[in-house]
Amino acid sequence: MGKIDPSVHPDFVRFYSDGRQLYLRKEVYEALQMMIQDARKDGISLFVVSAFRSFNDQKNIWESKWQRFALSHPEPKNRCLWILRYSSAPGTSRHHWGTDVDLVSVDPAFFQTSRGKKILSWLEKNASRYGFERPYTSLIERKKGYQEEPWHWSYAPLAKGYLALYTNSIQNEDITDFAGSEVLKEIDLWEYVLGINPLLLP
Repeated sequence: MGKIDPSVHPDFVRFYSDGRQLYLRKEVYEALQMMIQDARKDGISLFVVSAFRSFNDQKNIWESKWQRFALSHPEPKNRCLWILRYSSAPGTSRHHWGTDVDLVSVDPAFFQTSRGKKILSWLEKNASRYGFERPYTSLIERKKGYQEEPWHWSYAPLAKGYLALYTNSIQNEDITDFAGSEVLKEIDLWEYVLGINPLLLP
């Protein structure tokens, strides 16, 4: 649930990308570096804009949006559903595991540009060779869960196991201690946790 300190955890490695200090599990980082290097040979520039996120990191993202959308979505359940289009509730994010990365940009419009399309095309053709799959493909394919995220890639060899552990140990009532958390009891969060690319299901 993101309640670990990656700076002292033996399975994590610190690195810098896009001017930020980030953390990933070592195996994920090594596979990612291989992918970045090979992409560069093909003229594709990949870099990480987000990696491991703690519970508090995700809480800050969530509560910022909770405040931002207070006027446009005053009804709490509707506000939660609006935020859940692109942001996980704290305690449910795949970024808590240290297996997932956001690459290049988290703006959907970027991936409609010629550069964005070129990057996504390369990733769709090659990322699986390094163990990476995209959790949030088109909703036409998945039917439920978060909106499509072209930037979000998950290291399947580890992430599938962490998802299995998560689903066997976490209940809805464990998702608490942030603004709006009491309202989430009215929402099936498993539609978001499990509404992913089938290649990433255990």
